[in-house]
Amino acid sequence: MKKIVDAGSEGLNEADQRLNACLNASAGAYEAERARLERLGCSLEVLRAKHAELLAPLQQLPSPTRRAQHGEFLAHLESAAKALQKATDLPTDALVPLHAWWDAIAQAIESVFESLLAPVRKGTGTLTGVLETLPVENRIQLRKALEQLTRAGYSGKGEQVSGHTQQFKDGLRATNAALNAFASAVASSLPVIVGRVADQEGKRATDALGHYFEWYARHLTRRAAALAPDMAGLQAPPFGLASARGDMSWAFELHAGFPVVTTEKHDHVRDDLIKIGERRLWYTLWLAKEDITELKPVHEQRNYDNSTIPSLSQILDGFMVQVKALRPEAEFERWLQKQID
Repeated sequence: MKKIVDAGSEGLNEADQRLNACLNASAGAYEAERARLERLGCSLEVLRAKHAELLAPLQQLPSPTRRAQHGEFLAHLESAAKALQKATDLPTDALVPLHAWWDAIAQAIESVFESLLAPVRKGTGTLTGVLETLPVENRIQLRKALEQLTRAGYSGKGEQVSGHTQQFKDGLRATNAALNAFASAVASSLPVIVGRVADQEGKRATDALGHYFEWYARHLTRRAAALAPDMAGLQAPPFGLASARGDMSWAFELHAGFPVVTTEKHDHVRDDLIKIGERRLWYTLWLAKEDITELKPVHEQRNYDNSTIPSLSQILDGFMVQVKALRPEAEFERWLQKQID
């Protein structure tokens, strides 16, 4: 952006210098020339103001490094693009890439999640869709995670569970561990997919900026020439947008495990027959006796593990919430701001 401002200022300063030269011309033509030059000087001041106006939307963008709400910088970019579009004769969609990149990145993230539905529900390690394009190490990690889910008996269905046996508790821990391994594998794969799309969108955004800056230079030259047609050499020096500066770095951290709550219960395990007394039998003339018994319930204190295992849909929805909380768009915003500066 500094290069653009300097270029515009250089063109305007050149006009000022030419005016000063004219003012130093022969004394005989001075009076006649002065009025024309004063009018031209006023027009150049208007051009200088227009120069600042055309760059203001990009110069006034907030810094993406500060803490901001999701989409705040994006909203400023969209507003700036619309303001620039209104001031130019560029095609209607020429500046859309400046603010449409988040939609493309969000769709890329959603495509990863959608591609995970079938492998989990079918209990297979077969990767489809965008997952097939991952590097070998990412595919291996995902397959292992899917196999671990299958061994743990997870098929994507959510349920509330409770149990006290060691076998149940071991199975619950295995499911929890498998879901967290699954989340880790997905988190490792996301930067690859997002990075590809971000690079493409970054190229589109810098191309859009380049088109605008080229238009800006032509516009400034045309306006200057219209104000001073007898000064054919008056033009903004040519400039172009430098190649993209800096790389984008992506990192995600996801969790899919579930809390386990342990409670104590007194379970009825059996009924014991106990003697509570004796009585004589009348039909033995009260000579014989028999025991009086009753059933006494026996309880045992047990520790139960209780939990709600999330469904696959809940897990993937949770992934998207976690991704948005990490504000991945801030990385693209930081990179794009560096290009504009």
